[in-house]
Amino acid sequence: MEINAIQIILICVYMAFYTYEGMNLQVMLYGGTTVIGGFVTGLIMGNPTLGLTIGATLQLMSLGIGAYGGASVPDYHTGAVIGTIVAVSTGRDLESALAIALPVSLIMIQLDVLVRMITTFFLHQSQKASENLQMKKAYTWIVCGQIPWALKGILPILLVFIVGVNNIDSLLNLFPAWLMGTFKVAGGILPAVGIGILLKYMNAKSYFEYLLIGFAMISYLQIPMLGIALFGLAIAIITFKNQTKNDNNSVVVTTGGAMDDEL
Repeated sequence: MEINAIQIILICVYMAFYTYEGMNLQVMLYGGTTVIGGFVTGLIMGNPTLGLTIGATLQLMSLGIGAYGGASVPDYHTGAVIGTIVAVSTGRDLESALAIALPVSLIMIQLDVLVRMITTFFLHQSQKASENLQMKKAYTWIVCGQIPWALKGILPILLVFIVGVNNIDSLLNLFPAWLMGTFKVAGGILPAVGIGILLKYMNAKSYFEYLLIGFAMISYLQIPMLGIALFGLAIAIITFKNQTKNDNNSVVVTTGGAMDDEL
């Protein structure tokens, strides 16, 4: 499948918007960055199902992993986007997409560190302007500081198109069967590891009954994952409403000071 200029532009625009949304709003995409990245890229490339599969697999790998305290972690979102581009363009499967996506996600750690170093220049310039009460100039420096983050998302995409998808496909053909099998195994194990890390922080012991219900629904009733997710959403809404109702009905008891006996 040949990639046209419109697809390139749309994917780059999406990556720029993703960066802006993540640095400013964090309300639209950051609930599931990786799975959305794979789906949107697949939609642009003409195969949203494969893109969703790739994004969801990498999303499961990233569960429980966060860039806390400014730490750099694998950029599974960019990996999902590039993996989807390669897989759809070459007509390959999930394992081939992971063979590209996983190394890209790890390489992006170094690029993330570089961008963080560069943006300190914009921050220092904004601080200097603020000290001189040049607020408009300070705000301009802050806005300019988002440019390196946008380039961090766009440049890897452009590099894929510059190198050429056909060359990447030829590289995949050089991978031995045992290596491709490794990515297949990783695609099955790493999502389970991600879920395990997430459950560790969610205090799964307190919600063991829900885990048991979900396991039974999948194993014995053969309900699709979307159905399980909707069932979980319904339980979450009911729990939230009951908690809100209990909070509204709670009685706050206050005690007075030294004059209580006289009252």
